[in-house]
Amino acid sequence: MVHTTRSNNYVGRALESSRILGHPNARRCRALWISDVHLGTRACRADLLLDFLRHHDAEVIYLVGDIVDGWELARSWYWPQSHNDVCKKLLRKARRGAQVIFIPGNHDAGARPFVDLHFAGVLVQSEAVHVTADGRRLWWCTATPST
Repeated sequence: MVHTTRSNNYVGRALESSRILGHPNARRCRALWISDVHLGTRACRADLLLDFLRHHDAEVIYLVGDIVDGWELARSWYWPQSHNDVCKKLLRKARRGAQVIFIPGNHDAGARPFVDLHFAGVLVQSEAVHVTADGRRLWWCTATPST
């Protein structure tokens, strides 16, 4: 699931921003929310997410729960190149200036001990608050209690 919000001053700066941050025709958003990707499973559509990421840039990218499916990986290792490519694309966006915030869910709970730490430009948090362009505050967390 992916959600976006567009900047108020999107027009005029979008083309310039997309040339700097990624694909020449990328849409520039204030924020992207990505959840329930389940990298590490055969059902994951990493190819579709990678295509989306190639065509969208954002100031902030929220990875909200179940990005990597640790449960499935513990049972049977499955990690094709497309799953690697998604990780590399997210890390590249962080390196180029996007703020990437990862909020672990129940399937990637193994990341919870790393809350408040940065890894290659990705901040692991138990929750996050996003302020919209009109000043509303959105609280993001997963339903799974932190340990």
